[in-house]
Amino acid sequence: MVTFNELRITNDGSYLFIDARLRKDLQTDDARISRIEVCDSSNYVEGTPDKTAVVYEWDENDSSQKPWEVSVVVNPKSYDYLPSDLTGKLLFVYVYTEGIDETSLPCGCSSPTIGVALSMNNIYKEFMNYINEIGVNCDNPKNLADFILKLDALLLAMDAQQYTRGIAFFNRWFSGEHYPTVTSNCGCHG
Repeated sequence: MVTFNELRITNDGSYLFIDARLRKDLQTDDARISRIEVCDSSNYVEGTPDKTAVVYEWDENDSSQKPWEVSVVVNPKSYDYLPSDLTGKLLFVYVYTEGIDETSLPCGCSSPTIGVALSMNNIYKEFMNYINEIGVNCDNPKNLADFILKLDALLLAMDAQQYTRGIAFFNRWFSGEHYPTVTSNCGCHG
């Protein structure tokens, strides 16, 4: 029902950018994005979340708001239930709609639409450490291959809406506390 034009955490972890809109075929006079809530992966629960930060609510008296499109810049320091620094965090963004006949939609299209924002800065840094295994006299860049497989597993879990499993992968491999040290006996790293 809702598509995200942008959903990202800044590299320094200071802000979350959300740009969401209703699909064109759902844009009617009564349809609107009514509310956007965000929670950290530590507060995620299956179903309806209970510890979220409400970062947007529709106000019919505000003529500057567009009912089908919402752009929000979230400063996490301004909200309860969000960490003050988003570096190394995994966030869930819930976009609620109203005024849409959900019975006419395909299965799986209901409110809220859930988006996932992942702080990629630490992941990129770690990836670049593993890149050093390529192009030197190593037989097999096994740490790099392992890292790529783990990242793919995380992204696949999120794409498949297996959020609980994705959170487990994130906490185990990418939370910033569990990165293994790159060691090699092939002469690549000293």
